[in-house]
Amino acid sequence: MTDTPPEPDPVAPSDSDATADLVSHPVPDAVSEALGGAGQSAADPTAEWTLRITTPATDVDSGRDSDPSDRTTDAESVTVTYDDLAALPHETFSGDFSCLEGWTATDLTWRGVRIGRLLAATVGGTHEAGHALVRAMDGEYACAFPLDRLSESVLALELEGEPLPVEHGGPARLVPPGEDADCWRSVKWVAAIEVTAEPPTEADTAREIALSRVDD
Repeated sequence: MTDTPPEPDPVAPSDSDATADLVSHPVPDAVSEALGGAGQSAADPTAEWTLRITTPATDVDSGRDSDPSDRTTDAESVTVTYDDLAALPHETFSGDFSCLEGWTATDLTWRGVRIGRLLAATVGGTHEAGHALVRAMDGEYACAFPLDRLSESVLALELEGEPLPVEHGGPARLVPPGEDADCWRSVKWVAAIEVTAEPPTEADTAREIALSRVDD
């Protein structure tokens, strides 16, 4: 009879080489509080997370945008939970991620829901609106997109096969298509998607905030 070799001790999970190159900034206090803890100390950050999606108010009878002077509300809104997102079909893709700060994380693998599919499943269309604003949970960071470009982006819930850590923008982070996408358009801690008829230029703070970090 031969001795059975002992089972190896369990190995604690560690960052892959890819995620080790992905630089993170401190999690804003507003995000930590909303998720029930700071960084990985939150028991389950997905439990407290929701996504608000708004679209321009519409005339129910005609199906077209109502006259702004006749509107009683600014927008129609739906709330999506993490479980709602998890139930939708997911896509996996890989690519490099480069930052204005001068670093690059190579061959990252993301998994999540394409925004176009998400909008179709939740608001049933975009009422011919051509623009959108993606807001972060910190209440400050927001990025404007042409709606067709945003629709091709992915709301990532996983990174390297694991739930997206809060310090890297979880529970949900926007990942625009293409390796040449501006890094500041990859909104962390996504809290809201606002579909608009006009470009939300005044509310777009992403580039300014990102450049201020480089200057610091």
